[in-house]
Amino acid sequence: MVERTREIGADVARRTVLAAQGFADGRPTGAVTRRHLQRVLGRLHLLQLDSVNVAVRAHYMPLFARLGAYPRALVDDAAWSHSSRRPRLLAEYWAHEACLLPVEDWPLLLSGAKRRGWWKYYGPLVEREPQLVADVLAAVKELGPVGAGALDTALGGRSTPRPPGATWWDRSDVKRICEYLFGVGELTTGTRVHFQRLYDLPERVLPAAVLGAPPVDDDEAARRL
Repeated sequence: MVERTREIGADVARRTVLAAQGFADGRPTGAVTRRHLQRVLGRLHLLQLDSVNVAVRAHYMPLFARLGAYPRALVDDAAWSHSSRRPRLLAEYWAHEACLLPVEDWPLLLSGAKRRGWWKYYGPLVEREPQLVADVLAAVKELGPVGAGALDTALGGRSTPRPPGATWWDRSDVKRICEYLFGVGELTTGTRVHFQRLYDLPERVLPAAVLGAPPVDDDEAARRL
């Protein structure tokens, strides 16, 4: 069998890549709806979250580039609200970075197909403070969705506080525990307020079909990812 290759020019390669990213699709002529959002997500599979806010938060921009003007509430509702009539479309988790991704992919990222990320360095704290971990989970169950600062206050300020002039990574023990539990899937983002993550229990946030899905083999999960 003779193997043949076909060479393409840089202009064709550029157009192919842009088309694969959805830039060749026509923009909606009417109101942008959830159906349009799902179409874009079917190509991109995730929206990266970032605290940078020049025009708008970063996760809104890829959709604007492909759909034109659209109501940002479309993304907010898909990511941070859930009802039987309008189930949550997106879950928040660490992919290559903090991202919004289709809820059905959440179990894949929690499988053995993906190594644990930076939150593993909070493991010694979790092992050292099992009662604080249990109290954090109990408080989230009672108060959630709730931020780490409000949790710390509710727990009587028991964690090591942030020092004056603290950097982004100088976190209280409660925040570190929340992030560890978020990383291992025992907590998730219930909603966000002014970009602050408010923690909640996965069973109150994610569709039952996602939480009740059978475990996926690590190799299969890696293939899907």
